[in-house]
Formats: sequence, structure tokens, C-alpha cells
Amino acid sequence: MRPFSINIRGRVKNFNLPKNQPLVPLFEAIVNAIHAIGERKSTDPSFEGQIIIRILRDGQFVLDGTGELPQIQSFEIIDNGIGLDDNNMKSFLQSDSTYRADKGGKGVGRFSWLKAFSKTHIESVYKDSNDDIWVKREFEFSLDMLDIDDRLEEEKSADENRTCVSLIDYLPSYRKYVNKNAETIAMKIMQHCMIYLMSPKCPQIYVIDDERYNVNSLFEKKIYR
Repeated sequence: MRPFSINIRGRVKNFNLPKNQPLVPLFEAIVNAIHAIGERKSTDPSFEGQIIIRILRDGQFVLDGTGELPQIQSFEIIDNGIGLDDNNMKSFLQSDSTYRADKGGKGVGRFSWLKAFSKTHIESVYKDSNDDIWVKREFEFSLDMLDIDDRLEEEKSADENRTCVSLIDYLPSYRKYVNKNAETIAMKIMQHCMIYLMSPKCPQIYVIDDERYNVNSLFEKKIYR
């Protein structure tokens, strides 16, 4: 178990996240995934990066004839980047970390997760370069967790890097401002990540709800041409 180097409750309380910007935590998780893929690609240029954003709703589609969608409750952001290795874990436990400052990272985005969601669950599987074995790091990130269990477990069945950040249970004050339409959310992701989408090295980004939306294709069709 390792403690944070800062007061989590105080840091989250002082984090400014307007209620009408409920997708900022999602954007932060996606940008983290893009950076993790870029970090892996720097040592393995041939690998193809991919990010999957799953939308999880309160329930099934409403069958009252209106076709109204249920509210969005949670998100899962899955990438095949470098994983939450020791360097990235050390950065995660520090406030205002400069570990990814050269890539534009400010080291505070994860606090927005707890500003808008009740908790976050993180699971990261990657190959440990020191021992040459597949390992898994898994923990909950919430205001109730003052310490992080950052122990590594061997993951014998793994054959590919996979990190999943689950943003769980929107707080009501933010949830009511979230657009229910998945394509609209994909468009907003495209707008936020435009600088990354302009690069040929940008990973493929998918939003999955009842349908599958490719953010890169949206950028190609609506902006780039």
C-alpha cells in the first residue's frame, strides 16, 4: 500500500470543474490513453494503438414510445498503451506531476474524475521489462481510499497490453448536463482531441454504445477534408 503525496479530498474540493462541462473527466482519460500509446510507440513503432470508449447507461432503452435514451451513468476507457508501469504509477500518486509535461500533461486531470464521478477503477496489464513477465496492477481511486494497493500480480493468460479506466457513477449535479446521444459525444471527443487527430500517429479511437463510432473517421469526414 502506498499513500498519495497530497490531500486527495482537499485537491478534489479545490478542483474547478463547471457543472456544464461534464465530459472533461472523459477527455482527460482519453488524452492519458493517447500519451500511453505514444510512450509505447516510441519503443515499438510498428504497433497499432487503439482506444475504446464504452458508454454505460442507467438501464435499457425506454420502451414508452418516445424512444428516449436513459442517462449515461459511467464510461470505460480502454487502451493498449504502455500500461501503468512503475514510472507512471509514481506520477499517478503525485499531484501536479511533470512526468508528461513535455506532451502537454498537467498532472491534475485525474482529480476531475472524482469531481464528477463517485469513484474510478483502474486495471492495467502490461509486460514487466525487468522480469519479462506479464503483470496486472488493479486498484480503486476514490475519496474513500487514502492509500493505493499498487502491488503487481502475475497475469499468465495475458498476451497484449490493456489498461481500463472505469469512471463510475456520475454525480447527479453533472449527470443531468451529459448529452445522451453517443454520436454527439463522439463529436465532442473529436473536437477536444483535434490536435492529436491531425497526426498520422494518432491511435484509432472508437466510441461504443448501441452503435460503434470511429472518431478518426468523423474527423476525416467533417474536418480534415
